[in-house]
Amino acid sequence: MDLQGAGAVAAAIVAAVGIPTALVVGRWQMKAAIHTAEETSRTGIAQADASYRAALDAVRAEAANAHSQWRRGLRRDAYAALLLTAHQVRTAGLLLTSGSIEDRVSRGVLTAQRAALAEARITTQEAALVVALEGPEQPAVKAEALVYRCQRFIDVCELRAEGEEAAHSIRTARAGLAADAPLSEFVEAVHLVGAHIGVYGDGPAALETELRVRSSPSEIRDLQDVAFRKLLQIPESLREQGLALLNDRLRHPDLAHDEWQGVKARLLEAHEEFLAASQAVLDGDSPSQ
Repeated sequence: MDLQGAGAVAAAIVAAVGIPTALVVGRWQMKAAIHTAEETSRTGIAQADASYRAALDAVRAEAANAHSQWRRGLRRDAYAALLLTAHQVRTAGLLLTSGSIEDRVSRGVLTAQRAALAEARITTQEAALVVALEGPEQPAVKAEALVYRCQRFIDVCELRAEGEEAAHSIRTARAGLAADAPLSEFVEAVHLVGAHIGVYGDGPAALETELRVRSSPSEIRDLQDVAFRKLLQIPESLREQGLALLNDRLRHPDLAHDEWQGVKARLLEAHEEFLAASQAVLDGDSPSQ
């Protein structure tokens, strides 16, 4: 074999060895590229997932905050409605019972404020139901107590106004009548009852017992019986006012005073307690509540 042939054989051998080597190197390079691509893909997916979760968490937080603010607004409106209604109860009650009875009658104050209190009986209960619906428990409990105090305040205001109006009506109807007229005699009998009760030495409970229990003699009970008999002799159109006047004079002065001062104080106390409970909820309201 000449040199040219030997070179050709050598070149063929080198080529035969180089092709597999190139294939192996290429395969390694391809695996490396695929691995790099897979790592890049996994990193991209992880980053995309993290971005998605962060965005989702942000949306959820925003939605929770919006819900919290919406619910807080509902609660605030419910609490405010009851507080305002309770304030209106107190205002109407004081207007109903303050000032001279002549002025209140002439200006129609009694009629207007009685209507306001009648409406307030309903609106306070309705407002408390909304508070109970919106929650939480503590303001709902305080709301129930506030409604009860409003109802008691209204009852006492109406009772006081009824007695004052009855006295005004009877006094007006008696004007110009003779002393022996049935209405005049009834007024005198009521005056005697009131005078004796005004200086009654024992407390309201003892007076109540003496007026109701007939097991022993009682001058004040005898005066009461006389007044009731006189009541039946006055014109029928005045008997309702006459009965209201007599019942008013039969109440122990300490009871009337303590009851009036008590309902005013307890209404204010219940109002303040509900306000404090409401503020505590609104100041700390969160989506978890």
